[in-house]
Amino acid sequence: MVKKMNVESFNLDHTKVAAPYIRLAGTTQGASGDVIHKYDIRFCQPNKEHMEMPGLHSLEHLMAENIRNHHASVVDISPMGCQTGFYLSVINMMIMTIFLKC
Repeated sequence: MVKKMNVESFNLDHTKVAAPYIRLAGTTQGASGDVIHKYDIRFCQPNKEHMEMPGLHSLEHLMAENIRNHHASVVDISPMGCQTGFYLSVINMMIMTIFLKC
């Protein structure tokens, strides 16, 4: 039996997903009842391609600033270390999960 890792995406079989896509990566409920939904926003296929750092960094700044101007529920948006996309965390708001196909 394979041991489950603490990081959800480390348990994801990256050969079974096809980027680009958006998926609900997990939910966490706080002690006061708040619920944080974490989304995996994937632009590039894991282990096959990645976003170049200048583009990734530019998108990070654009989204981090501008998404907060339009939505108060955003807790965080940050790039993945593997440079294939971003994580978006929102509080007390469920976003419909959409699977994108190019």
